[in-house]
Amino acid sequence: MITPLVLAIAVLGPLPPEPARDAAADDLRERASFRRPVALAALGDARVAVANRRSGSVSVIDVPGARVVVETHIGRGRIADLAALDDGRLLACDETDHRLLLLERRDGRLSIADTLAVAPFPADVEVGEVDGRALISVASLWSRAVTLVGLAPAAEGRDAGSERDGKRLERLGVVELPFSPREQLLIGDRARLVVADSFAGGVALIDAATRRLLSTRQLPAHNIRGLALAASGDRVLVSHQILNPLAPTNFNDVHWGIVINNVLRWLSLETVLDPEGSLLRDSWFTLLGDTGNAAGDPGEVRIDVSGAVLVALAGVGEIAIVDGPASRARRIRVGRRPTAVLPWSGGRVLVANTLGDSVSIVEPSANRAVEVSLGKSPPLAPRDRGELLFFDASLSHDGWFSCHSCHTDGHSNGLLNDNLGDGSFGAPKRVPSLLGTRATGPWGWDGRTATLEDQVRRSLTSTMQGRATPERVDGLVAYLRALPAPVRLPGADAEAVARGGRVFEERGCARCHRPPAYTTPRVHDVGLADEQGRRRFNPPSLRGVGLGGALLHDGRAADLEDLLGRLRHGLDANPLSDGDWGDLLAFLRSL
Repeated sequence: MITPLVLAIAVLGPLPPEPARDAAADDLRERASFRRPVALAALGDARVAVANRRSGSVSVIDVPGARVVVETHIGRGRIADLAALDDGRLLACDETDHRLLLLERRDGRLSIADTLAVAPFPADVEVGEVDGRALISVASLWSRAVTLVGLAPAAEGRDAGSERDGKRLERLGVVELPFSPREQLLIGDRARLVVADSFAGGVALIDAATRRLLSTRQLPAHNIRGLALAASGDRVLVSHQILNPLAPTNFNDVHWGIVINNVLRWLSLETVLDPEGSLLRDSWFTLLGDTGNAAGDPGEVRIDVSGAVLVALAGVGEIAIVDGPASRARRIRVGRRPTAVLPWSGGRVLVANTLGDSVSIVEPSANRAVEVSLGKSPPLAPRDRGELLFFDASLSHDGWFSCHSCHTDGHSNGLLNDNLGDGSFGAPKRVPSLLGTRATGPWGWDGRTATLEDQVRRSLTSTMQGRATPERVDGLVAYLRALPAPVRLPGADAEAVARGGRVFEERGCARCHRPPAYTTPRVHDVGLADEQGRRRFNPPSLRGVGLGGALLHDGRAADLEDLLGRLRHGLDANPLSDGDWGDLLAFLRSL
C-alpha cells in the first residue's frame, strides 16, 4: 500500500549514526504487527535478512532451523529494499526519512553505522562495482531520480570505529529521469546502469561513471518488477505484463490472455547498452502462464547457480523456474504475494511472501516449500482484507491479472484499456490513478457510476471477468478509501506556484477541476471525441498530475506541455504569456 509520507526540509540534512532499538528489550517478535516483507539479503552464515516494509524492521532467519532468530527496528520509518555488500554489511532504503542506511551486525544484531539523504521516496537499491570501486544506486519513485552513492573514508572527527574499514556513505550525484523508477540493473564491467519504469514501459540507460542519462526507450510493457543478467551474460531478463489496448475485456479475450499477458522477456545485452538500439531487436519472451493457469503479476527475477531463472509470481502465490530460453516455466506454490526471491545453497530458493508475512524455503527438486512465519499478526481490518484482494490475481478469470496490474500500487500504468467503463467496447480509455479516489466521485470516464461500490462491482465482473461477492466489494472499497492522495514533492518555487494558481482561476480551469480534489462531479464537453463520438467526460483529479504520464481520456497528450501547448486544452483564444505559461505549469506540478 502506498502511504502518505511527510516531507521535511531536514531530508537533505546530515544525521549522525544512531543505534537501532534492541530487539530483545523491544521484543518485536512477540508484538502483533503486519511486517510485509519485500526484500531478502544473504548474511553469509546460513542466515538471511528480511526487509519488512510496513513494520520498518529487519528480521534475521536461521535457514537450516527455519526460524526467526532476531528482529530489529531500523531507522525511523518504512524499509523499501535491502541489499548486501561484499563485506557482510547491509544497505536499506528508508522511504519515510528518504535515506540510505548502512547496517552492520554487532553480537548478532543489526545497528546503523551511517545514513545518507537520497532523492525522496527511495524504492530500490542496487550494489555493484565500477572501475574497481563499490557503486550503490538508489532509485527514488516519486521524485523520478537515481542517487549514485560510493563508500569513502570516514571524515575526520567521525567515529570510524563504528564503521568497518572506516568507510562511510558518500553521495556522488543524482540523475533525473522522465519516469518513476523502481528496478535497476548495474552492468559493472561496462559502467552502465539500466533503470526500469515502475508503472509503464520506460527503460533508461545511465553512464554510471559520469552520471549521465544516455537514453530513454520504451518496451511494450508495464509493471516491470524484475531485471537480471542471464547466466550466459549476454541477455537482460525482464519480468513484466503486456496490456493490449485493442482487446476488449470480454470473456474470450481475458480467457486467452489477449487482454493482459505475463512474460519473462529476453533482451540482447548489446542492444540494451546501445543508446540508439531498438530494445526489441533480437529479443523474445517466455510465457509464464497459460490458459487455465495464468501467472498474474510476475515479480523479482534471480538466477540460481545452475543458470535457471527464478521469477516470483506475485499475483498467484507461486514461483516460476525457467531452465532456459526454450523451456516452459515450472511452478511451485509458496505464500501470499511472493515479491522477492533469493537463490540459496543446496539448490534451495528463499521467497519473501509480502502479504503472507512469511518467508518460504523452497526445495525445487522435491516440489515443496516450508513457510516460516515472521511473527504474530493483528486481526485484519476491512482495509487490510481489501489489500489482500487488491493484489490477488485470482479475482480475475484464470488469474491473468489483479487490480494492481493496471492500477500499480494504487496508482496507474498510464496505458489504455478497452472495458465497459464507458458503456461500450471500441473506445479504449486511459487507466486512471486510484490515489485519493475516495474524493473523486463519480467514477468512470463517463461519470455514470455514482458509488465506489458500484465501480468496484463493475470492474470485478466486466473487466476482470470474475465474481463480485459482497465480501470482495466491501474489502476493496475499504482499501480504496484508505488510499492517500498523490504525494507533493518539495522544492517548488512558492511564488511561481502562487502566481500559477491565479492563472488557473483566471482561465476558468477550476470550473472542471475544482479544489481541493481538483475535479467536479459533472461531465464536461472537452472538444475531443473518442472513437464512439463521445465528447463529454468526467474530469479526472489533477492531484499528482505533475508526476508524469499521458493525459486525457485517450492519452493523446504526452505531458502537461503537450496538453497546454499543442492541444491548448482548457485555454481560450488568448495565448498565455511566457510568464503565465511557466507559472501555470509550476502550479499544476505542485498539486
